[in-house]
Amino acid sequence: MTLRIYSDRHQHQIVSLRRSLCSWWREHIRLGGFDAIAEYEFLLTRGARDTRPQRCYSRRMVALRKRTPTRMTLDEFLAWAAANSGNWQLIDGEPVAMAPGSDAHGAIQSEVGALLRNHLLEQRSACRVVTEPGIVPRVRANRNYRVPDLGVTCAPPSDAPMVAEPILLIEILSPSNEADTRANIWAYTSIPSVHEILAIRSTRIEAELLVRGADGSWPAEPDIIGRMAR
Repeated sequence: MTLRIYSDRHQHQIVSLRRSLCSWWREHIRLGGFDAIAEYEFLLTRGARDTRPQRCYSRRMVALRKRTPTRMTLDEFLAWAAANSGNWQLIDGEPVAMAPGSDAHGAIQSEVGALLRNHLLEQRSACRVVTEPGIVPRVRANRNYRVPDLGVTCAPPSDAPMVAEPILLIEILSPSNEADTRANIWAYTSIPSVHEILAIRSTRIEAELLVRGADGSWPAEPDIIGRMAR
């Protein structure tokens, strides 16, 4: 955008206007008024006989807030997530950022993963533990991509963003994410290969275990592990 002012008689007004507009421009950028990462320059001229543009601020790249798309298919999400930082899930077509876990959450995740790995090694199992595996539920598969804390699969490793044929999925329940995590758990029940789902509480020694029955159905209530008998 170029603003041309042809009157030399009002040069001091031009300078004042330029400063005001530059100040507004900087503030607009600071508040994230644009949806791209680019170098924004607001060009003003000094008059008809001096058309050299002036920058509002020094030449540099400015990182601006990018608007998250509101709806995506699974393929669109995977391409988008690969180009963006952070961890994301796709929930019914909407990208949702995953908040970093607490210290307790990370400690439980690490310890449970190590116990599972050691157990599988002792059993000489071909199965393996995967941290934060990408999971696609069977229901609305083209609109969902979930990320549990841990998973176990017997499928060979691959470069795919999704883990194939998970048999055990584990979530760690934190007070801030319990509702969202339980929604993920019910999505996992739609995956034919999943036989067990374990939800571990981070605030007390307790876990909930769902085991698929021989007929393929899931129990109405999970088994509670670790809770003291009342």
